[in-house]
Amino acid sequence: MTNPDLKEHPARHALSDELHARPLVLLTPPQTVWCLTFLTEAAHEAAERDWLARFARAHEMNAPDPGAMHALLEGGGYLCKWERHTEFTNYVFFKPGLHADVTLATLEESLPGIALSELPGELFVATRLLVAPADGSATAQLPAEPVATESTVCGGRGRVRAGFRIERHGFSSIQLLVDGLSAREAGRLAQALLELECYRMMALLSLPLARDVHRFVTGAESELAQLTEDCLTSGAARDDELLARLVDLAARVERSVAGSQYRFSAADAYYAIVRQRVDGLEEAPVGELPTVAAFLDRRLAPAMRTCSSADARQEALSGRVSRTVDLLRTRVDVAAEAESKQILAALNKRLGLQLRLQQAVEAFSVAAITYYGSSLVGGLAKGADRLGLALDPELVGWLSIPVIAMVTWVLLRRLRRRLELEPS
Repeated sequence: MTNPDLKEHPARHALSDELHARPLVLLTPPQTVWCLTFLTEAAHEAAERDWLARFARAHEMNAPDPGAMHALLEGGGYLCKWERHTEFTNYVFFKPGLHADVTLATLEESLPGIALSELPGELFVATRLLVAPADGSATAQLPAEPVATESTVCGGRGRVRAGFRIERHGFSSIQLLVDGLSAREAGRLAQALLELECYRMMALLSLPLARDVHRFVTGAESELAQLTEDCLTSGAARDDELLARLVDLAARVERSVAGSQYRFSAADAYYAIVRQRVDGLEEAPVGELPTVAAFLDRRLAPAMRTCSSADARQEALSGRVSRTVDLLRTRVDVAAEAESKQILAALNKRLGLQLRLQQAVEAFSVAAITYYGSSLVGGLAKGADRLGLALDPELVGWLSIPVIAMVTWVLLRRLRRRLELEPS
């Protein structure tokens, strides 16, 4: 019981139960397991839960909880295991007996009530696993199908045969012969084999994208080389044009990186799970056929290296484009700075001319004001005769000239200094 006074984190129980999620199904041979993997999106979740609810009602069972990401339902003589992942959903069906004659087209007849056509998403992986005891009678019931790998697993207590290709019945086929494995060990081994096939395909989902990225990067590298050559040979007149083309190339490269980064990261994660599952098989070779580890190392690893190299190439290209853009922008900035210096020098020269012109105008202004001022003083001296003052107008006018000129020059100088000190 939880103390009602304690405030619990809403994800406490969910995260604690995560370690017990996707429970193991115990397998007792002979057994047939079909695993269907659908690529799904978040919008498909409601349709999946509707399908599970109808399935549960058809077999008189309780539907999974609304927040559940996995469920185990039994009915119609078989077991259905549902697992929802980030970008795909697995439906695993377990049925006693070896049903090698069932095809993908006739699976609904063998598993009544599943209604495959109502499952949302796109079918991406379909695997059939036949689990049989390693004795002569059971082995004789296994179909003769093309086998790419064969090895003993779990210290020789099991034998795995896998084709890693879609056969005529619509499934990729895996055969597991059990010799001394418990039901729990057989269930764990079967789950590992199904996950190996599922995650192998999910990792390969990035291969077409990697090929497209390689083609894009090859063209972009040639375009960048040409632009770099143009930057070296062209003059400053084309810098703006070249910078615009480089920025456009950088935008296209970043769009490619953004569109493929998640897919390549997911491929790395899926491939890591594949290697982990293979390591857990504890394989030993049988005859001339390679083990699963050897086969995937020769066939799957090169595809994953193609994805890794595509990711690395476009990341390197992004850095090269960015450096080229920075270099050209630096040259444009230096040219713009030199042009700005020329403009400032021209402005300084013009300001010097304006200053000298202003000084000349000030001199003319002093002369003009002095002339009119002395004339005014001479006129006033003439009018003084009527007031009884005997003044010589010409003498008074001549004497006022230096006084008026000095006063005018001082006042104009103070006014100019005041204007220079005022903020613009």
